[in-house]
This record gives sequence, structure tokens and C-alpha cells, in this order.
Amino acid sequence: MENIEVKNIPKSRWFRIIPPCILVYIIAYMDRQNISFAIAGGMNRTLGIGSTVAGIAAGIFYVGYVILQIPGGNYAEHKSAKKFILKSIMAWGLISIITGFVNQTWELLALRFALGVAEGGVMPAILVLITHWFPNEERGMANGFFAFNFAIASVITAPLSGWIISFSNWRWVFIIEGIIAFMLIFIWYPIYRIKLRRENYLQ
Repeated sequence: MENIEVKNIPKSRWFRIIPPCILVYIIAYMDRQNISFAIAGGMNRTLGIGSTVAGIAAGIFYVGYVILQIPGGNYAEHKSAKKFILKSIMAWGLISIITGFVNQTWELLALRFALGVAEGGVMPAILVLITHWFPNEERGMANGFFAFNFAIASVITAPLSGWIISFSNWRWVFIIEGIIAFMLIFIWYPIYRIKLRRENYLQ
């Protein structure tokens, strides 16, 4: 058990760390799931995608996703979780936008794989960040709050993707939601600028 005086750690960490982490993972979830709405919105006809290729396009994301799980967590633990997440946001936002301009099936598959790589280390990096800012006696609650993102993401992202399709086309699903990912930078950058870890507050 850690010998930690919780009262010495600023309460603001609950508002400065947890909500942005939740929001980051909601947008990440959105950008990995929007392909199903794009296919339903006409991508399959534009690119000539059949059921098998559609399944591969959805599944190849997770092939890329596993690549950065361990390296991402290791980088976050020994270097900077905040920096890793910031770079991941920029990478997957750009990949999502580019996906809106694909014209060939192989381009779609390559970008879906790249998206998986870009998002793969986000979860372990966030867990490292929570570990750094919340002592043992608070970590269960902090992780519980962060876990809200799974339910919230399902409630928000599906209607949003469907709404975008309703007034545009499948390409704009990727473009608009990629832009939304880039907007996360303005939320995450203040966290990136926090230089102190929780141990610095403990006397």
C-alpha cells in the first residue's frame, strides 16, 4: 500500500483529468465505429465493397490496435502519457479525415489498419495517467468514472454518425468526425501543460 496523504493532492484533478480522458475515449470510439454507418450510407456502392471486405475493413482496425497496446503503455509509464495521448489524437484525427477521400478498397483497408495503430496505445496511456494522479484509495473510483465512457460513447456516437449521414454522405462522416478529434487538442493541451505528477504534491 502507498503511504499517501490524499488531502495534499489538489481536488481539481477530478475535473482536470477524468472528464478529458472520458471525452478522448468517446471520440476514439466514434472514429473506430463510424465505418459501419459509412458502409450503410453508400461506401459499399462507391468502392464496390462486398460483405467480406466490409468485415475485413471493420476487423483490420483491431489488428493494428494490438500493436501499440504494450509499447504505448510502456512509453506512457516511462516517458509521458500526456504527450503520447496528444500525438495519438493528432494521428487518428488526420487518418479519419483522409479516410473520407478514399477511392480504392486497399486505401480503406490501409487507413483502417493505421487508425487501429494510432488508437491502440490510448487506453493503456490513460490508465497510466490515472495511476499517476490518483492514489490507491481513489483509483477504483477514478477508473469507475472513466469507465462511463463506454456507455456514453454508445449513446452519443451512433446518433451523431447517423445524423451526419442524413444531410451529407459517407465521406463527411469521416471528415467531420476527424475534425472533431482534432478539436480534442484544445481540451487535451491544458493537461499536457501540467508538468507535475501527483507525487510532487506529497510532502
